[in-house]
Amino acid sequence: MAQDRSPEAVAERLRLTLELFDDAVDMLRLKLRRAHPDATESEIEARIDAWIAERPGAEEGDFVETAPELTTEP
Repeated sequence: MAQDRSPEAVAERLRLTLELFDDAVDMLRLKLRRAHPDATESEIEARIDAWIAERPGAEEGDFVETAPELTTEP
C-alpha cells in the first residue's frame, strides 16, 4: 500500500511527529524532576537540552544506513 504523499497528509504526519516529540520531552522532564527533586527549573531544562544535544544511543543518528532520498513523485 502506497503512502499518501499529499500536502495535507504530509502536514498531518509532521504535526503528529512534532506532537510526539513534545510529549517525549514532557516525559523526560517528569523523569528528571523525579530523579532530581531539588533541581531548579533552569537546571532541568539544561539537562533536557544536553540530552537532546547528545542523544544517548543515537549519537551518530537514527539510521544505520543513509535515509532514502525524498522525491516529489506520488
